[in-house]
Amino acid sequence: MLTLEHSTRPRSADDLRRALEALGPLDEVHAEAFPAFPAFPAFPEQPIPAASALAATTPLDLEAGLPELMMRQERRVLEEYLRLHPRATRAEMAARLKISPATLFKKLRAHGLI
Repeated sequence: MLTLEHSTRPRSADDLRRALEALGPLDEVHAEAFPAFPAFPAFPEQPIPAASALAATTPLDLEAGLPELMMRQERRVLEEYLRLHPRATRAEMAARLKISPATLFKKLRAHGLI
């Protein structure tokens, strides 16, 4: 099997072409030919609604002020994630939300979700 993993020189289009040619005709290549690459994760059954869809469920109370509005939206996002992914670990949740696990823990505690 031809791989590019241990190449010491820069990889080029020719290297890629040679690697693909070593696999054989493209119509005969199967997923088993790429054991090192995991399959793409399945899409969630229900897509996470856009922020505009979440915000559209209730009118904005502009008198509450921006910090309060942001806290409400943050809680909605956390609740929606927990509803869609009830078995997710906090580490997975933090990675998906692009925040640190410590920050996630603080936010969940502040919103009374743990």
